[in-house]
Amino acid sequence: MSDLREFLFNEQAKVTDVDWEYIIVGIQSLENLPKEFLGSNNPDPFVDVEVVAEEPNGIAFDHPTTTFRFPTRKNQEHPTWYRLGMVAYVKGTAKLIKFTVKDDNLLKDKTLLEAKVTVPERIGTWKNDILIKGENNVTLVVRMKRDVEPVESSADLESMGLSEKLFTLSSDQKASLVYKQDSGFRQAVMYFPGYRDSFRHPHVLEMFTS
Repeated sequence: MSDLREFLFNEQAKVTDVDWEYIIVGIQSLENLPKEFLGSNNPDPFVDVEVVAEEPNGIAFDHPTTTFRFPTRKNQEHPTWYRLGMVAYVKGTAKLIKFTVKDDNLLKDKTLLEAKVTVPERIGTWKNDILIKGENNVTLVVRMKRDVEPVESSADLESMGLSEKLFTLSSDQKASLVYKQDSGFRQAVMYFPGYRDSFRHPHVLEMFTS
């Protein structure tokens, strides 16, 4: 086994040994942002999310699992983010989650809002319309779900009617092909995961089969 392959297998084992908990975050709205340059331009906001919790030690993540950034929206008075963010941490160690809204500037980013809120108490249930207010009435509204189960469980995959075929590549390595086949299909959508991929997204299957 090569040094790189052995390293990756060891890292994967460390990840699966952690008792994970995570919070999924969605931004519902961001309002009352101040103008730039003497009131002539809209700001370029981005939102940082950081859960105050324990991150697993000794795992070589490219990025801390306890933080997530909703990217910059250029020149936006009423910015929207059609995506969800996720932070992950050692189960039971989170009490607070911090939201920071900044204006993306070339020389120095300007903080528009910074606040901490308590993490949702209930597991597996969305908490909507969480209101966070900062100075000058800058207002962020978010929704959050705290959970301990994978985003997609084995039962979810089975309900999609997927088939799997395993290929033995060598004595210590296998490949998996997961697919859905139907007599009415005339096209195929293929996804090849890369070296640093961490998550699968089979839930998009419905978009292509409906």
